[in-house]
Amino acid sequence: LKQKLFSKMAHEFKTPLIIIKNLIKQNFELNENFSDENKQIATQILNMADYVSFLINDIILYSNESEIDILTSNEIINLESIVLFCYDIAKSLSTMYPGSENRVVVYNFDEEVKKYFVESDSTRIIQVMLNLISN
Repeated sequence: LKQKLFSKMAHEFKTPLIIIKNLIKQNFELNENFSDENKQIATQILNMADYVSFLINDIILYSNESEIDILTSNEIINLESIVLFCYDIAKSLSTMYPGSENRVVVYNFDEEVKKYFVESDSTRIIQVMLNLISN
């Protein structure tokens, strides 16, 4: 029953999310006169849609595994891609709260990180980084 609920929920959330993402991308690609502000808004919407998709995938993962034995996947990942993804999400999230015009997300990105690869589960690294950033 739990798996059916999560499966249905994932479908119900993912379908409109995919439609929203595709509409934003199409408008972005077809409209050459997008202002810089509209480009920034479209980018934020796409970042947030990616984040929601990430959360939905996590819910599906947890619903399919026992509470004790959660599968992780080890893969070789470039830390730069993870840091940039988390930064984009954090930057988008920071603009959504009252008074956010006074908030700025700043980070120092050491160019050396481009060289670093780790063998780990990218989903877990993203979870940890977003948790640290949001706190």
